[in-house]
Amino acid sequence: CFISNYSWLDGLSFTGMRERYLEAFDAIRIDCLNGDKYRTGKTTPDGSPDPSIFSTPGDPVGIQVGTAITTLVRKSDHSPAGTVGFRHLWGQSKREELTETAETGLEALYESIAPVLSLGLPFAAMAVNGDWQDWPALPDLFPMSFPGVKTSRDSFLVDVDLGRLEERVDHYFNPDLSHEEVDRLYPSVMNPAARFNPCAVRDSLLKRGNLAEKSGIVRYAYRPFDNRWLYWESETKLLDEKRADYKPHVFDGNRSLVFQRKARPDSSPPLFISNIGDLNQMNSGVHCVPAWLRDEGLALEGDGTHHRPNLSPAAQRYLERLDLGVEDLFHHVLAVLHDPDYREANAGALRMEWPRIPLPGWPEGNAPGLCGWSGRASRCPAGLRAMRRAPLRNWWLRPREVRSWLSCWIRRRESPESPWARFTRRYRPSRSRPPPMGATWPTRTSRYRQVGVITVLGTP
Repeated sequence: CFISNYSWLDGLSFTGMRERYLEAFDAIRIDCLNGDKYRTGKTTPDGSPDPSIFSTPGDPVGIQVGTAITTLVRKSDHSPAGTVGFRHLWGQSKREELTETAETGLEALYESIAPVLSLGLPFAAMAVNGDWQDWPALPDLFPMSFPGVKTSRDSFLVDVDLGRLEERVDHYFNPDLSHEEVDRLYPSVMNPAARFNPCAVRDSLLKRGNLAEKSGIVRYAYRPFDNRWLYWESETKLLDEKRADYKPHVFDGNRSLVFQRKARPDSSPPLFISNIGDLNQMNSGVHCVPAWLRDEGLALEGDGTHHRPNLSPAAQRYLERLDLGVEDLFHHVLAVLHDPDYREANAGALRMEWPRIPLPGWPEGNAPGLCGWSGRASRCPAGLRAMRRAPLRNWWLRPREVRSWLSCWIRRRESPESPWARFTRRYRPSRSRPPPMGATWPTRTSRYRQVGVITVLGTP
């Protein structure tokens, strides 16, 4: 019998431990006692109090983390366990429930779970769609992603006011100011740290000169809906992690999705940004996935740059068959991952790995209803083509509605009306309520040009 913190049941750091238990024992049964402060807020699914099993009259809340009792059985005639018995116990009477069910038949108590290797062999019951493994993961669609920038010196290198930031940078590059004077003005940038010798870094940059007036100061997606200014330095360790391989792909007209690679404690919907992104935009280290990539020196344009879609070969073939482009897929992914039904149905899997995106007929694009659009760009709804160039200012269309329209269009349901006509009729905004944030309701003629409002989920 193993009584412990329950984080090992599905934590990604314990995959090897769970694999070893499956090999070493014939039967594994888990009584998940919950009572966790961080994951559930010490409440049951219906909102009732859910204290720790170790609560006492003097400490009615108990310890902060959740607890699990694991019964491990190994027989003389050993056969590795293929499934795990699992049950939840909630509320203030879980201790009594454990005692009362001690003699109850196992089949009546425990749900049988078959741990999935691709999800890290979780021993806990997880919400996941049965088709999850058939859907392409995000890297199967967009192969290039980049961690966000980490300055480790935000108070000096980041500011909401451009003038204040320029003043600090000018002081830093002023050769008339000694290291001691700069330290007195801005202690965070002269504080020694791992891999950062502040005096040596400043001496090196003073010899080179200030780049702030050229391209050093850039817009910075610091937090959700919080764009600031960043002094981006390409040399030395003034920025702890500058992500030099990421910055070339941040240019006018490009957009990026921002994902958590490993969610702690739960997965959050992606952000949508147009500026270079911070590593901690969400509650853990993030990856930025641009729609387009920049290749230097491969084109005939005057600036010597060439932009190519950030698509895998399989995704490229899929979209070509449907006569669609990278931005169509980009917005589809954004809408799906903000859909509450999708997130609820796959909440467990989203905490364990990259999101997977449902695409009909993947990877060949030959699902019923899809091929009818192939090679017929003129028949695609005008809103889909307008999505790429629409202004990013309206808030009236919710992500779930966009996903519903995309599903309607992809499936091409039989109807005397076009899917686009049914969509605009169904989701016409109500004039009985005021538009949010002082916006104006779009007119019938403008609605088709403004479907790109799903980009409101990030920062323009």
